Amino acid sequence: MYLDYYNLEEHPFSLNCDERFYYKSAVHAETLENILYTVRQRQGLVLVTGEIGSGKTFMAAMLRKALEPTTVTIPIQNPPQSPRQLVRTMAQTMGLRVTSDSEVDELTDAKHQHARRMYKRDRLLVMTIDECQDLSEDTLLEIRRFANWEEQGDHLLQMVLIGQPELREQLQSPQWEPIRQRVVLSYHLGNLSRTDSGAYIDHRLSVASGEELPGVLFSEDAKDSIFEHAGGTPRVINVLSDNVLRLAASLQERTVTAERVEQAAREMVLADPAGPSPLHLKDEVELVELAPTAEGEPAPRAHRAIPTPPKTVRPLPHRMVRVDKAKADKTFSELLVSHHDRGGAIAEEYRALRTSLIAQAGGERFCYMVTSAEPGEGKTVTTINLGLVLAEWADKKTILVDFNMRNGRKMAKMLHGNIGPGMAEMLRGEATLNEVIQPTPYDNLFFISAGDVKPGEIGNLVSHGELEELVIDLRRIYDFVIFDTPAINQIADAGMLGLSAGEALLVVRMYKTRRESVETAIRLLEASNVKFGGVVLTDRKHFIPDWLYDMV
Repeated sequence: MYLDYYNLEEHPFSLNCDERFYYKSAVHAETLENILYTVRQRQGLVLVTGEIGSGKTFMAAMLRKALEPTTVTIPIQNPPQSPRQLVRTMAQTMGLRVTSDSEVDELTDAKHQHARRMYKRDRLLVMTIDECQDLSEDTLLEIRRFANWEEQGDHLLQMVLIGQPELREQLQSPQWEPIRQRVVLSYHLGNLSRTDSGAYIDHRLSVASGEELPGVLFSEDAKDSIFEHAGGTPRVINVLSDNVLRLAASLQERTVTAERVEQAAREMVLADPAGPSPLHLKDEVELVELAPTAEGEPAPRAHRAIPTPPKTVRPLPHRMVRVDKAKADKTFSELLVSHHDRGGAIAEEYRALRTSLIAQAGGERFCYMVTSAEPGEGKTVTTINLGLVLAEWADKKTILVDFNMRNGRKMAKMLHGNIGPGMAEMLRGEATLNEVIQPTPYDNLFFISAGDVKPGEIGNLVSHGELEELVIDLRRIYDFVIFDTPAINQIADAGMLGLSAGEALLVVRMYKTRRESVETAIRLLEASNVKFGGVVLTDRKHFIPDWLYDMV
């Protein structure tokens, strides 16, 4: 480990797409700027190609970052091998409900209608597909169908196709002429120039050192040597630079020299820079703009060289998954055993519930509403404890929504949050979604309170037309969405969420809830078009009554 020796807080040359390490080279800056303009103007398909390791995936991540939060982005990193897989992935990411029985045509129609609603609200829908050279012909045909979605001359779905150079060759086939004619902007990402390559190394070292200065320096000769070996390919630069730092630290050298680079390159069995290189090196990137002529044929290629001066950018904020344990210990209710007694039997039962729900969803995102037959069953406690164990998944985001607006202060009190603004204010149009989302001491756990509900307005709020769009937005942004709703046998609010909310979990308190009440609750859920997902038993002692086994 060389981090401590070189005064670094983290690895500067990690291969992860961490936005703070994005270096705005001339190659990538020009590409990103023009793609953003094309997408925002709803002009049509964008094609981006580049060699392996040239930064295509990283640039796509920065594109989505620049578009959010007002744009709905659909990132597809692993190319779907069938139209069905593509359609289902798109629908899930858009926040639409997808079940094992969902048909492709049904989901496609639902997506089209949702895209039209978004267009009327002046919201963009953008899909980026990586590794498109591996797409099947049937999947490409499905993409062609999506390219035909238009409203008043504007494209409803903006698509960015990303792949290796063979994708460009593949689209030259006569059968793909309809797709090629819809490509209005095409880029091929070249490698970094010698100047940008050195600036790229310095930038990543600066970010990794935080507010301090890095305790290591790459000499100019070392940077030149890295450029010669890596050919300006960002991924190869990262791998080689990381190995050089390990080697130099083992020799306790504060300055990285060209000699150490050569030694590290030999150990990595990289090609001799004096010999032929498999990489296509150039200091400029070629911009190719395709536009249909009056006769419908692609216009001749227009070329222009883009200069490559060195660029630097201010590090972007980085979200690290963490828990402010001291704050949570102080503010969380003692009933939240998934935090206060993380190793206890009850916390383990919540984790078992989490595993079951994720397995039922096939590892995909999901949305559940938690309800009960009668009040006092432990819905809110169950909702928050489930949210806490879901938040233990470092790469997933969870949001809890207090939909019990008739008695909706419990969640905010248990999490020590604000009563408002919340659902009530948002449905009244007095607050936006971003304004009502509250953080918790868990970095990837959020919640929305019920808000300040005025007497006599509850019926209008829960039946508000914006409720469906809200659920769709939450399902798109967060991996796991959990609604805490009133007891369904007494109040019909849970049924108002309908198909948008996915499935329902019914909380049943042992030795209290009558069987007839449970059966009535299940019938009411089915009548409201809400799929019954299962029973969660609270206050369980030593055994489960036989009659409940049929419902679990």
